[in-house]
Amino acid sequence: MMQTSKTRRIQVSLPKMHERQRQVLSAYLSGKWRYFILRWGRRSGKTKLASMIAFGEALQGKKVFWLVPEYKYSNTAWRDLKALVRRLTERVPGLIQSNEQDRIMTFPRDGWVQVLSVKNPDSVRSEGVHLAVIDESALIRRWEEVWQALRPALTDYRGRVIFISTPKGKNFFYHLWKDHEGDPDWYLSHMRSEENPFLPPGEIEEARRTYPPLFFRQEFEAEFVDVEGAFFKREWLRFADAPPPEDTFTVLVRGWDIAITPDEGDYTVGAKVGVDREGVLWVLDLVRGRWDWPTVVRTIRETALRDGPQVSQAIEAVGVQKGIWQTLMREPALAGLALYPVYPRGDKMARALPLASRAQAGRFVILQRPWTRELVDELLSFPLGEHDDQVDALTTTLQMLAEGQVTTIRGIW
Repeated sequence: MMQTSKTRRIQVSLPKMHERQRQVLSAYLSGKWRYFILRWGRRSGKTKLASMIAFGEALQGKKVFWLVPEYKYSNTAWRDLKALVRRLTERVPGLIQSNEQDRIMTFPRDGWVQVLSVKNPDSVRSEGVHLAVIDESALIRRWEEVWQALRPALTDYRGRVIFISTPKGKNFFYHLWKDHEGDPDWYLSHMRSEENPFLPPGEIEEARRTYPPLFFRQEFEAEFVDVEGAFFKREWLRFADAPPPEDTFTVLVRGWDIAITPDEGDYTVGAKVGVDREGVLWVLDLVRGRWDWPTVVRTIRETALRDGPQVSQAIEAVGVQKGIWQTLMREPALAGLALYPVYPRGDKMARALPLASRAQAGRFVILQRPWTRELVDELLSFPLGEHDDQVDALTTTLQMLAEGQVTTIRGIW
């Protein structure tokens, strides 16, 4: 219920909540706890609950930070916040203003919710806030710097903090939980995905059959587990000093995972693979670097020309990658080459399963090259490692192969 300056009372219904969401909301409204950790499994409703709390606080004229490891992780929360805004503005148009570019919502009585990436921890150095929601907490890479920047902003109003995340191994999120077990200022909540009654029947059991056991325990049961090697085991990997003769391959593909990060962050990767007549997948070449937009375009163009027409180029056509693909399609020099858009399906782990299956079956070979060690390190730490760009590039090639988009080159030599 909300009351405006003209004493008009407006009743807004919230989305339906399950029992665990209601318990946490009640605990928050009681004011007894300052810090909350929601260690909940996937699709358990943690983001929806936190968005309702943030929305309610902003309606009361309070200032709220919604912090994410990188902006790409903010889409779900921003969507949930906009859905709540629509419920209110249907009754009072124009009451809340949303800025899509800056991802900030302004409310009556000077309240606001602002979504910020903590990729640069200094981004949270600002005026005081009443609440900070730290989304996907376990994915934050520079936690100590983030906390040092955020903590002063909580001082003015004795601000509260809600950490929401599914575990990712035993990193800082694990230690945060363990350090505050039994702390009277901290409310800790653990929930398995199967406890969400709104999930379609059978979904959790299907996930249990699909994912490796350790992974299922982490992602759906929200357990803290050591998952190194859960996807790719070292003994599955085969290596070769040289590729087989060129006429061995029936198809060649280079998959691109693109990131516009000239200084730090994710890499742009182009992984070239070949499939031989026995169905073995060979990793033949890797191009990798942190580049700005012009350098990414130039690198892909030069690499594609060097690969020649026998190598299909697969580029993700979503977000910024779509702009790169459209730019390359206008390049006259590339008119004779095969450039295909790829639209990722499912999450990173689901897309990596076919690659892991090939590796386990002994049908995955990596050439020994200067880039081999970093590729192997990334495979063995996936998906908890600092980077997954090389794995993403490889899964892009497999998706393209599965969809039959590539040019077959059998007999080209």
